Amino acid sequence: MRTSDGEIAAVSATLPRFPNKGIVSELFARLGIGQRDFLDNSLAQGIMFDFALGLLLFLLAWSYLDAQFGIRFVEARQDSDVGIMKAKAEYAIDTLVRSGGSPDNWEELGIDSLVFPGLAQRDRELSEAKLAAFSNLSSEYGRLKDAMGLGEFDFSFRYAGGADVNAGLEPQSRATIVAVQRVALYKGVVGTATLKVYRLED
Repeated sequence: MRTSDGEIAAVSATLPRFPNKGIVSELFARLGIGQRDFLDNSLAQGIMFDFALGLLLFLLAWSYLDAQFGIRFVEARQDSDVGIMKAKAEYAIDTLVRSGGSPDNWEELGIDSLVFPGLAQRDRELSEAKLAAFSNLSSEYGRLKDAMGLGEFDFSFRYAGGADVNAGLEPQSRATIVAVQRVALYKGVVGTATLKVYRLED
């Protein structure tokens, strides 16, 4: 079946027409922008968006790494402190329960003459006079802990067995603590000497 030229023209008139390049150019001209400016602005906006997104991701990653570094630094410091406290605590308690201190009669002379305290009249057998003097020196706490070689760390001491004797200061807030113990005689009774060395947490 043949189609006439009139029918073809009628069908063509019903089809959607796409704007030609001249119409698009006229549209941009009426809006007051050139086609090149429009493309340049779109490209610039895309670049700025990509930059802002990249910067945000970088800042998030940096914050995470910074927080992790802070945590690791604190953990490393705590591990180092624990090792130092343990060494000082072991030395201090061995000196207390195995020696008479220096000078040997320090308990009679007072804090001004004290080089380092010791509680023993014989190895691991404690003297009543030295133990009592050590407890009473809590009023000179700062000088006492320096004489024990504890430096910046704090301490508390307790002997339980035959008597209950305390010296030093218990921690009053959160602290990193190392506790060491030794068995010793006091008035013929076996007891336990416990020394806690600690650092208060910030």
